[in-house]
Amino acid sequence: MITLFFIGGFLGSGKTTAIRETCTMMLENGIKTGVITNDQGEMLVDTQFIREASIPVREVPKGCFCCNYDELEQQIQALQETDQPEVIFAESVGSCTDLMATVIKPMLKFHQGIKIVLSVFADACLLPVLLKGSRLFTDNVNYIYKKQLEEADVIIVNKIDLVSSVQLEEIRLLMESRYPHKVVLYQNSLERKDLNYWITALSTFQPTGSRRSLDIDYDVYGAGEAELTWLDEEIDIYTSEGNAADAGTQLINGIYSKIKEQRFSIGHLKFLLQSENHQEKISYTAINQPSLNNKSEILKAANYVKIFVNARLQTEPYLLEKIISDSINELKVHEDCEIGEKNRMAFKPGYPKPAHRVLNY
Repeated sequence: MITLFFIGGFLGSGKTTAIRETCTMMLENGIKTGVITNDQGEMLVDTQFIREASIPVREVPKGCFCCNYDELEQQIQALQETDQPEVIFAESVGSCTDLMATVIKPMLKFHQGIKIVLSVFADACLLPVLLKGSRLFTDNVNYIYKKQLEEADVIIVNKIDLVSSVQLEEIRLLMESRYPHKVVLYQNSLERKDLNYWITALSTFQPTGSRRSLDIDYDVYGAGEAELTWLDEEIDIYTSEGNAADAGTQLINGIYSKIKEQRFSIGHLKFLLQSENHQEKISYTAINQPSLNNKSEILKAANYVKIFVNARLQTEPYLLEKIISDSINELKVHEDCEIGEKNRMAFKPGYPKPAHRVLNY
């Protein structure tokens, strides 16, 4: 029987990187793995990022797992038929919660003997800010964040390399007071020893009695999702001087700068900068800003790059679209390049309507 590791947690908490690094490590050790990604949109940077590492991957787009339960089942079956994985990691969209009642318990009910564990990731930099009542996001968005942590089998406090030892100790004390009965791991997902601890914890996890479904207000949950805008787009940049990656970097920097100027709270802002034979993922969150100074030599010599954009921000769709359009127009003025756009979608998620909700199992 297949083992399913569901991965939840807020936007930008490092779920995809942890999954990719862990699957790579497990495949090297002869353990077949697969991944199912999930998003409210149709064009997933995460799928491309996982696939580039030669990891079998399927996706459930256009809505969360709970609202697309049958599609999730079909993708699990497809992975089993084509790749026979021993373990499947299923990464839920970062604004989703109530997975225990709407996905895990139905699956346990319909598939006797299956092993399922829910890990919920939290960014070590963002975690204390939101738990202590920050106004970084609205109350409705914060509600989703806290409910995600509440239903976890295992909480992963991720990106601990970005906080000091003093801050980490404060986080430990906070977690002990808020979640005294939870399994809590502290992890840098680029460190294999940490990933080994995580996989060991998941493999040995045994629930004590019936796992509790959330007591959740769907009106507040739905309002929280509706305060976040999703934008997906593909952007092609052509130059004649081998500096397409530089132009792409300028565009990414321009988009981020305008978002900061408008003070829009970032759930997750992801770019996949891709040439013919190489790609780099650039991720911004509400707290963390990456460095874009060290592009690979392969990208530096490129006359063409494609940029996949996944933006999830607390704002209105038309405002986010304007930022993208203004940034592209400014790049056209200052750089000798051709820019093409396609598949842009900007929207707010609809009210969550799970296919199943099992409270007691």
